[in-house]
Amino acid sequence: MFPLKYIKKAMLLFLLSCLLVGCANNREIPMSNDENETRKTDTYSVVATNETYGLELPGAAAFRDILQDFIYWEYATMIEKDKNGSFSIIGILREENCLEKELKIHLYYRECDVEEMDYAERNIYNIVVTFPANKELSYFSFCYNARGLSSGYDYGYDGWFSEDLEDDISSQELEKSKWFQKQYTSFGETSLTLKKAEAEEYKVTDKFPAGEREQILSAIQKCIKKEYKKKDNLVIYVRDFLPGDQSLSGEVVNLDIKDKYDMPLVWIQSTIHYSGAKMEKFEDVYWSTHYSTAYSGASHPYNPTIKQVRKWAVEEAEAVDASKCILAFRIKDGKITGLK
Repeated sequence: MFPLKYIKKAMLLFLLSCLLVGCANNREIPMSNDENETRKTDTYSVVATNETYGLELPGAAAFRDILQDFIYWEYATMIEKDKNGSFSIIGILREENCLEKELKIHLYYRECDVEEMDYAERNIYNIVVTFPANKELSYFSFCYNARGLSSGYDYGYDGWFSEDLEDDISSQELEKSKWFQKQYTSFGETSLTLKKAEAEEYKVTDKFPAGEREQILSAIQKCIKKEYKKKDNLVIYVRDFLPGDQSLSGEVVNLDIKDKYDMPLVWIQSTIHYSGAKMEKFEDVYWSTHYSTAYSGASHPYNPTIKQVRKWAVEEAEAVDASKCILAFRIKDGKITGLK
């Protein structure tokens, strides 16, 4: 099977860059000296807000807890059959021998302004997490909106950064950048200890307001029935998602290969739409897919045979753990069957 490690990372970057482009200047809450002293000791305080868009950024300790929960959630909801969690933050830190030990982290934020973005309806915070004591580690970049943290993130790359900053730079290099120092505001430093056993024991719970998750799942199923009702043979895998997500991810594998130019895999890149400046109400799911870069032609050094393409399709289908998917379906001759 074609290696997917870098393909999946690239797709995350593609989804994120399609959602938002550009950032505004920092928006900090004016604080008196007394308030400053209070917030230095009370890291659970709110460090930045935007009432118009329902933004409320918690302090370092609270965000650390949110981050740890997300990292364990991501590992628990991985749909790849990969015990090492290679396509996750756990996997990245494992490769750098950073599990089971205390990691010092620095936290930064920048408010991305809807007035400077062509494709967004509301502001968000771009959160950057750096590792000052680990020269091997780069930084993570997250999106934080009125509904919380998004599951789409970057590692060693950020589409909102200045073109003067190179990709895959270390945390130390990023923090020394004058552009970064000017544009981003520190909201604390803390430590994070991640354990593989805790990740494996993590229990996934419903993080949505009562009844909303069911609404979204119902809308996804309607989209799938409409989109693929005339297909002969394919499988659809939808990854779990968080309240802060504005897009779905997953895979559609075509098992009905009739020509060597048929695409065995497309990525799900559908939009979850919430109405209101504060994303108060779920409206609908707008379904769309995108050809996988693994099979776009540029990745192959040779002209594949029909037999090879069919083999790739089977391998893609078998590489996914349907039990980890939020939804998984097999469509055969127009009939839809659940896989879990």
